[in-house]
Amino acid sequence: MASAESLCDTQTDPDFSILTVGRQNNCDSLTRVLEVPYVLPYLAQGQTTGVTLQGVRNLQQDYNQRFGPNDYRPNLFVTYWSFRAMIGFLAIPVLFALLALWLTRGGRIPGRRWFAWFALLTIPAPFLANMFGWVFTEMGRQPWIVAPNPTGDQQVRLTVATAVSNHPFGMVVTSLVTFTLVYAVLAVIWFWLLKRYVVEGPQEHDAEPAAPAAPGSDEVAPLSFAY
Repeated sequence: MASAESLCDTQTDPDFSILTVGRQNNCDSLTRVLEVPYVLPYLAQGQTTGVTLQGVRNLQQDYNQRFGPNDYRPNLFVTYWSFRAMIGFLAIPVLFALLALWLTRGGRIPGRRWFAWFALLTIPAPFLANMFGWVFTEMGRQPWIVAPNPTGDQQVRLTVATAVSNHPFGMVVTSLVTFTLVYAVLAVIWFWLLKRYVVEGPQEHDAEPAAPAAPGSDEVAPLSFAY
């Protein structure tokens, strides 16, 4: 949470900053423009007051003493803004659902054009929230791949620098380029098929539906739906 908030120094019940001006990786240049109380303590420990959060500087000093000299700070700019992007994009479908619930009250059918555009633009929001959440998780755990357990055996740990593989540069580039090309081809095929069937539209059926069977007859009535 210290990296998600760019919390440089240890504080008790710090406010959650919606907007911060300055360079996140330089604690002396940060200015918090808009803050909300009680949110950050709840996110950290599930309670709104009485929560002390260690700052990045304090954690850096503590880790230097426990695990040896190293830079244990993640990229605060990336963690700060990816955390807020994750929350922001997740809020979009939530707001849309609440708006749709209000506009459809009493059996109404929304007919406004802006609502249809809003629904369309909402589709990628959960995927973007998931993407930024992944970025926040992966960047926020740096430099650890296996972070030491505060309540367990702290010898069980592994840094990214220690876990770097010995695969040659050419192998890594070749695999990335190959996967990219394969998925690019699949994306083109998917888009072509999607466009084709959307342009064609639904198929028309000229045949009239069969009449239902007369009462008491042995004729089997056609099923309107079946597994």
